[in-house]
Amino acid sequence: MPDFDLYVQLEFSAHPDDDALEHYACCALDALVDDTYGIALGPVVTANTAAKTVELFFTLEADGPNEMGQKQSIVLDAVDKKLKAMGCVHQRKLEADLVVA
Repeated sequence: MPDFDLYVQLEFSAHPDDDALEHYACCALDALVDDTYGIALGPVVTANTAAKTVELFFTLEADGPNEMGQKQSIVLDAVDKKLKAMGCVHQRKLEADLVVA
């Protein structure tokens, strides 16, 4: 089963201070670890205080683009739901690469 490495950058409509940004990063990591366990593999989340963004890195295993899209949707919806529950308004930029072993 091929692996897809994903990079997602979350940008916020209100520029959060560093503490809020780190809290958003922790919430995003919680969503990746708790809510999408077994789907988002090897999640890493960083708070980029210079750019005022949260960056997510994770891997999805999928048999093809359709399954990858379904899993990607599950993962991103979980992150969105967790952040929206905090009243956080954000946009995301996504990059995905197929990893061939």
